[in-house]
Formats: sequence, C-alpha cells, structure tokens
Amino acid sequence: MTSVLTDYGSVAEQVNAGKLRMLAVTSRMRIDQLPEVPTVAESGLHDYAVEGWIGLFAPARTPRERLAQLAGWFTAALHVAEVKSKLVAQGLFPVGMCGAEFGAYLRKQYTDYGRIIREATMKLE
Repeated sequence: MTSVLTDYGSVAEQVNAGKLRMLAVTSRMRIDQLPEVPTVAESGLHDYAVEGWIGLFAPARTPRERLAQLAGWFTAALHVAEVKSKLVAQGLFPVGMCGAEFGAYLRKQYTDYGRIIREATMKLE
C-alpha cells in the first residue's frame, strides 16, 4: 500500500481523476469539495487538526492606517468570486483573518508547535 500526507491542492487533480482516494482531511472541518471525506478527528484521532496557512505581514512600525488599508484590500479580494474560485482550484480556502485575531492565531501556533518540539526533544543540527 502506498500513501501520502499532503495538501489538497497537490493531489486534487489525481483525486478528481479517480487515481487517488482520500481517506481523511487534516483540517478541523470537512472541505466543501469533498464533503464525503471525513476529518482525521472524525476518523478517531480526536482533537487532531493541522491546517496549512498563508499570511500577509508588514514591517514593524507600519502605520495602523496603512495596515487597515492593506487588510481591507486583501480581505475584499478574497470575496471576489473570480479570485476565490482560483484559490479554491489550487486547494486554498480563504479565511480572511486579520489583525489581533491573526496575531492570536500565530501565538497559539507558536505555543503549540513549540511544546510539541520540546516534548519530542527535537534539535536542529
């Protein structure tokens, strides 16, 4: 048996062609394109969720007005049907999380993955 753990965008073409069967998705929720595919948590590994993300960052001390303007532009772009459909076709599912909410998400990721690395005693060589 051959298997792979990868992002949906990398295998969507093979899945859609029937050459690859998905067993589960690692996100917290099922994806709209494959409603019949359960999450890993639904499959028995409770509290399991791994989601890749792409974020936009600005240099330190960027004026708040400029940050708000950039966030507004990018959030608006995520709601444009043509943009959204192109992202989804690549296996990217826009959320549009900004500001303090995104900062809190990043801190949680840092804390969670830092704990996992420490508990596994991983070291860079």
